[in-house]
Amino acid sequence: MIRLFVVLAFLVQNSFGSVVRGRVVDAETHEPIVGGSLFIAGTKIGTNTDRSGSYVIREVPVGRMILVATYVGYLTSSDTATVGSEADTLTVNIALHPGIWAYDFKQLSHEYFSHNELSRLDSYHDSLALQNCLKVWIDSVYCKKEDPYGGEMVARVTMRNLAGLRINLLKHYDCMLRFSAVITDSKGDTSRIHEFFVDELFEKCVYDSSDIISLEPGESYQYPPSLLCLQSCRILRSGTYTVRVVYEYHLPQMFTGVHKKPRKEQVLTYLKALRGTFPSENVWHLEVKNADR
Repeated sequence: MIRLFVVLAFLVQNSFGSVVRGRVVDAETHEPIVGGSLFIAGTKIGTNTDRSGSYVIREVPVGRMILVATYVGYLTSSDTATVGSEADTLTVNIALHPGIWAYDFKQLSHEYFSHNELSRLDSYHDSLALQNCLKVWIDSVYCKKEDPYGGEMVARVTMRNLAGLRINLLKHYDCMLRFSAVITDSKGDTSRIHEFFVDELFEKCVYDSSDIISLEPGESYQYPPSLLCLQSCRILRSGTYTVRVVYEYHLPQMFTGVHKKPRKEQVLTYLKALRGTFPSENVWHLEVKNADR
């Protein structure tokens, strides 16, 4: 039986008692998705949609969370929601678009571009690979004291072009993650965090030319323009933590979960972007003080 999985991946574990309700429907026909499975990630809280496609989830954690809906034969849907208090009743209606296609990236590249054009792009990237072309620098990491729900750990990062050529960076989206963080505690235990969140979440799942950040030789850019949210400080024990940020991009093998065939301009965006793994040159030492941990 085709099942719908909706993940409420909450970023902050705090108090419980709120309610999330809504309907799950087909975006084109508006017919309900019946018998779908819904749950909150990391908990045993869940329910199923009824004959009208409606659902109710109780005892939802207070704080910000990500609502992700997937259904076999449908495109993935993502959204954010914030539960402000235990008394909140939040309505989240989900409209899923039918049709998941996969496109081979290499095949599209040869369809849109000649052998000479692709060779010139490869030569450009080979030249960059021989240089120390990108400096990633952490400007600051701190816990947001004004955040009443999560005490989020946030960071600002600056990128600098050290190469003799222009380089092209890519923006960061929920389904196209460019950043991760390595957080190490005082005992040397390390965790890799990929769940960065920026203001531009959920807008798209295929890059185009508007997503390129071009840096001339010697030019710097605070990337992204908004804060990078690492994780909640409140789930950490009191102590000193070392944070390193990593920017990473490699050519994809496939375009999956896209409704339309990627255009030539979109494929070119992927071909032009700087490739490789670039850890920050510095680390940030963060002191976390939690009275209850």
